[in-house]
Amino acid sequence: MSPYKDVSDLVLMSAILAERNRQRVMWGYQHDREHTGEGWVTVLSSVLGKVAMAEHGGGPKIMEQRLIQLAATAMAALEWEAKRQ
Repeated sequence: MSPYKDVSDLVLMSAILAERNRQRVMWGYQHDREHTGEGWVTVLSSVLGKVAMAEHGGGPKIMEQRLIQLAATAMAALEWEAKRQ
């Protein structure tokens, strides 16, 4: 059973923030700053492709993980955009 079924926005946001923190530890802040707008589109497209693959054979648990990863990656892109302005 999905750990996110019938849960609040707070639980989902907590999962996304946890993934975003995991990404920061893995990649570091400098990595995010080095992207360009086009680079972020490429990264987001890649993660979206993983979501699509999960939908076609990964199962619900993998799909949830990939969607959380996508949301956290979008958050990274938003952080980059905010610092760029």
